[in-house]
Amino acid sequence: MATTENQQLPLSAIDALKQGRKIEAIKLIRQLNGLGLKEAKDLIDDYLRSHPELQSQEKIKESSLSVVIIFLVLIFTAYWFFIRR
Repeated sequence: MATTENQQLPLSAIDALKQGRKIEAIKLIRQLNGLGLKEAKDLIDDYLRSHPELQSQEKIKESSLSVVIIFLVLIFTAYWFFIRR
């Protein structure tokens, strides 16, 4: 286990963070350490702050989702104005 400021972070939670699955990492911390939601989230956020390379993966995943949503909105708008008339 890796330590972050007097707390233990299981390897399974670190692996989830490496895959961009922050919510799963929080759930794992809650189950394995018996922490509440806020404490587990704070622990994960602290870990991400101390490991910026993991934070950038999460942001890339979020921005990719935003691009897909914008693209779908543009397709729908084009359909609405050009095809439907």
